[in-house]
Amino acid sequence: MTDMQQSPLQQVEYWLRTPQENENLEFKEAKNSIDFSRLLEYCVAIGNEGGGSLVLGMTDKLPRSIVGTKAIPNTVKTSEQVRERTGFRVDIKEITHPDGRIVEVCIPSRRTNELVFGPKPFEGMDRDDRIRATYQHAALKRVMDEYMTNQSLRDRFKLPAAKSATVSQIIAATLEAGLIKADKSVGDSQRLRRYLPYWA
Repeated sequence: MTDMQQSPLQQVEYWLRTPQENENLEFKEAKNSIDFSRLLEYCVAIGNEGGGSLVLGMTDKLPRSIVGTKAIPNTVKTSEQVRERTGFRVDIKEITHPDGRIVEVCIPSRRTNELVFGPKPFEGMDRDDRIRATYQHAALKRVMDEYMTNQSLRDRFKLPAAKSATVSQIIAATLEAGLIKADKSVGDSQRLRRYLPYWA
């Protein structure tokens, strides 16, 4: 995230010298726009890694340069939409640079929430804990380009195959809560059923 002791233009100069991206800092040109679903994925991924920034309007390859961006024209509205879809708020800042407009999406760490809400032993979770953990598991799988399944959630809860029906009930409750959705591309096969976070 932006160093509070640096001016916006000093921060841009620092980014231009940054040797490479990492789990806490991503650069995207996004000259005209950024897909909202993709923006959500970046927010979840960076938040899960302890927080950081997604910077739009700069190249991700060295030598890094400013290309400018028209993405996220309404920063306040987009910030609120991200909060509604993910449950956490991001701070979106515009930086006016002589070479073009830059947008920094400042993403908070989600590790604090993980410490408050889990992980707990399955037996120690109430219904809301289990639904929340199921959603978080689905979101993490999505960021990893994978899908949540009954088996992956059993593994997450450290439950044996004999508890498959119990896990199916938790998945059903999370679907009812609107936090996950079934992947329609695999049809209605019980054996192939898999799930995505609601924003994917």
